[in-house]
Parts: sequence; C-alpha cells; structure tokens
Amino acid sequence: MSADLLIFSAEFALDEGGQSRMLRGLAVPYSTASSPTVFQGEPQRHRFQPGAFARSISERGSKVRLFVEHDTQRLPIGRAVDFDDTAEGLRVGFEFASTASGDEALQLVRDGYVSGLSVGVDPLRFTEDRRGDLVHSEARLREVSLVNEPAFAGAGFSGDGSGEHRKGLNIMQARLRLRLAEKGFIHGY
Repeated sequence: MSADLLIFSAEFALDEGGQSRMLRGLAVPYSTASSPTVFQGEPQRHRFQPGAFARSISERGSKVRLFVEHDTQRLPIGRAVDFDDTAEGLRVGFEFASTASGDEALQLVRDGYVSGLSVGVDPLRFTEDRRGDLVHSEARLREVSLVNEPAFAGAGFSGDGSGEHRKGLNIMQARLRLRLAEKGFIHGY
C-alpha cells in the first residue's frame, strides 16, 4: 500500500431547492484517465475500473468527509450520506455541515465561486497499461474536497443548475468577495 494520496476531480451539483444542503454527483468516473498527478514522486495518469471502491465503501463509507482543498487538518464541512457504484462510476451524496465553515462553503458553491470537486484515494491494487497509465482495480476513498483546479479537464459542477463548469476563484478570493458582499461593499458578486 502506498502512502501517496491521489487527487482526482468530480462532477457535482446541488440538490434542487433553495434550502438544500445536499451535493450529489459522480465522484470518480470509471475508465477515464486523469490529468497527470504525482504518484511515488513521478507524474502519472490514473484510471479506475468499475467496482474499485466497493470494499472501501462497504468498510468505511460512513467515515468519508467533505473538506476544502484537501485540508484534512481542519474540521470537515460535510459528510457522505449516499453512495451508488454504477457502471459510469462512483456516485456520492454529501450533506454540508450546519457550521460557519459548512455554511460558507455551501454559499460559495451556490454563488458559483467554487465549481470543482476532487477525491483523495489510497491506491490498493493497480497495474500499468501499455500507455503507462495506472489502472486501479481497488482503492480506498479517503475524502472528498471542494477545489478550484480539478484533475480531469472540464470536470466540476455548477451551482446554478446549468451543468456548465466555470473556472472559480481561489478559495481565499471567494471568501474575501463573500465577506465584502455581506458587509455591503460589493453587490451582485
């Protein structure tokens, strides 16, 4: 087992309804190569086979948390409440925490300032294909995070229901804009 944490993007959308605190979508697409990530000190592309997360979800699905930018040293902003392992990939549902950090992250998603999601995994079983990509037959899902730069080109979610990915501000810029808008310094941010 490797100590490396692999990071991949995902596509998510908020549930319908203005009061919803649920984020759902495709966390890991199967048979799709990622952009290169560093694995064991080298840039590497990754693909996951269907069912690669079945054992992980069975053993620890209730422990998967939602973070910001993979910062697991901070408290989580949400928790996994639903998993569906489909032929397309691993679909998940997360509930945002009713905390200041959870509320802030939810608002940033709703307003479209953060539009990417990424998963951190521990690779357990994998082989290298003829292109040099690592093909994972088993991996442990460690956490899911809101991010600005997803590993899969064009992957992400939209807070407005359009389904179109928009490049977001970095988290610090988005927080600053949210604070300025709350204090009335900017409008229509």
